[in-house]
Amino acid sequence: MRGSVGKHYVNVANKYYGATKQLFDAEQTEKIFVKTYAEVVRQRPNFGYSEGISSEDWWHDVVQKVFSSLGLHDYGIIRSISNQLYSDYCCKEKYELYPEVRDVLCNLKQNYDIKLGIISNFDERLELILEQLEIRNFFDLVLCSRIIGAAKPASTMFTTALALSGGHKPSEALHIGDHIDLDYNAARNAGFNALLIRRKEIEESLRQKSAIRIIASLEQAIDFCN
Repeated sequence: MRGSVGKHYVNVANKYYGATKQLFDAEQTEKIFVKTYAEVVRQRPNFGYSEGISSEDWWHDVVQKVFSSLGLHDYGIIRSISNQLYSDYCCKEKYELYPEVRDVLCNLKQNYDIKLGIISNFDERLELILEQLEIRNFFDLVLCSRIIGAAKPASTMFTTALALSGGHKPSEALHIGDHIDLDYNAARNAGFNALLIRRKEIEESLRQKSAIRIIASLEQAIDFCN
């Protein structure tokens, strides 16, 4: 994601609620967002799929809890803020590709006889975001948890991807992700090969586990395709 979530939440809130002064602190808002998001995920997993609510209403719940914690309780204003945020995070301006991504995707697509896919714990906006970032055409399949009805680490996400890719065996698949449990361990448990990507400093706890295959950028993943 491009920029601070907390800062954008504050900017949108000021637009609808007293734009003449800074009403909320971006750093505090960021901390409350991270905490609130984790709580709502636990309470209503996979964007409320099992409850039959829309992902937009799920995100409204997050936004309402964030700003209620900050002292804003006007439902109408919060709804306006929420609607704006949901729309904003459909747009490419809120995302950016890591520098090597496009070149790696081009290389894999042009020089290797493989199928590329995305397995993501995300809502229905994923396809639109990928299209706006101009990388959707590199992928043979895109699975988001909200549509599938299951989220990583559930093996359903991985087995569904295999089925849609033409019935390949798990041992023929390689999954790359940045979360040790939702990505790396989940993929291994599903029988996939797996790489854990760490673009910044590697935690000491991971460094001590020699069995975990870690890469610092997607460029290093090409070695595993040779």
